[in-house]
Amino acid sequence: MRPLLSAFVGAVVCAACGAGNAPVSVYLGAPQAGEYSYRAERDGAPVVEGRMSLVIQGEAGVTGSWVLARATGSDTTVVVGPQLGSGEVEGTVTDGTVSLNLNPGWADNNVFLAIRSAGPGVWTGSWEHSTIAGPVAGGAVSLQRVVR
Repeated sequence: MRPLLSAFVGAVVCAACGAGNAPVSVYLGAPQAGEYSYRAERDGAPVVEGRMSLVIQGEAGVTGSWVLARATGSDTTVVVGPQLGSGEVEGTVTDGTVSLNLNPGWADNNVFLAIRSAGPGVWTGSWEHSTIAGPVAGGAVSLQRVVR
């Protein structure tokens, strides 16, 4: 990170510390708030792609939204669960692992992500489609921060 930018980010974080319950934009161990490209794979082949917007709320967790679709040219018979279309996301940060729930409030038939930092602006891990019977599908997932 450039020294000037690093000092600015540090100042923003320190200023936010005194703001009561206001969301903190930068949180150690969590993705930076903003927009991410999303890619889910099954057996090494892309199955779902799209965008995810995340709001980091410090220890309070992660919220946001997603817009996802089948990856171009992917096998449409591959089960991916309810991660197609759009929706809200909620999550937690524990010991550097970010756990995201793509359909908060759903007790069954849901998609969960477990991701960890793979470098600046890159988060990788796994996705899992779970039903009342347990996990039925899953694979690798990656989120790449979109810089404009």
